[in-house]
Amino acid sequence: MNILSCKRVIALFLIVFSSHLFAIDYQTYLKNLRSRDDNETSRATLSGIIGSCGNSANLDDDCLIQGLERVTEEENNNEAKLILAEYEKALNSGNFYRPECQTEGHLQANRTIGHCVLLLNSHMIQNNDKEAANAQFELCLQGGMLGLAYAGNLAAAYMLAEIFREKEVESAATHWSNFIKSKKGTDDHELLMKCYG
Repeated sequence: MNILSCKRVIALFLIVFSSHLFAIDYQTYLKNLRSRDDNETSRATLSGIIGSCGNSANLDDDCLIQGLERVTEEENNNEAKLILAEYEKALNSGNFYRPECQTEGHLQANRTIGHCVLLLNSHMIQNNDKEAANAQFELCLQGGMLGLAYAGNLAAAYMLAEIFREKEVESAATHWSNFIKSKKGTDDHELLMKCYG
C-alpha cells in the first residue's frame, strides 16, 4: 500500500470516527420520553401552559419556556424541570459551549432541535401517545433541518446526514454528506469540522 492510499484510509477512518463523536443523538430524546399518567395535576398544569402557547402546528417556544420556568419555580413541578433540561441540552448540541461554535447557523440548528423537543413533550403531555409523539418529533426535526439545510446551513446539513445515517436512509445521508463535502475549503466548512468533527 502506498503512502497516498494509507493517508486515504486514515482520513476515511477519522471522518467516520469523528462523525460519531458529536452527532446529534435524536434517539436520546425519544428514549427519555416518559408516560405522563402518573401525576394528573402536573399533566393538567402543563397541558394548560401548552394550550395557551399554541398547538403542534404553531407552538410559541418562548411562551412555553416562560410557563415551564414559572411552574418549576412556583410549584416545583418536576416534569417541567425535565422538559427544560432537555430543551437546554438541545440548545447546547454539537460543542456549542465553544465560542467559535456559537454561530448563527449553529444556533438556528440547535433552536430547531429545541423546538422539536418542546413539541415532542407537548404532544406527549396532551395526547399521552408515545408513538405519535415520536413520529411528530421526527417530522419536526427532519422538516426543520431540511429547511435550514436547503438555505445553506451546514450545521443542519450535518445533523440531517447523521439523522438519516442513524435511520439507515443511505441515499439521503449520502446526499447531505456530499453537500457538506462540496463546501470543503470554505470558512463555514472549516468551522463545521471544528465544532462537529
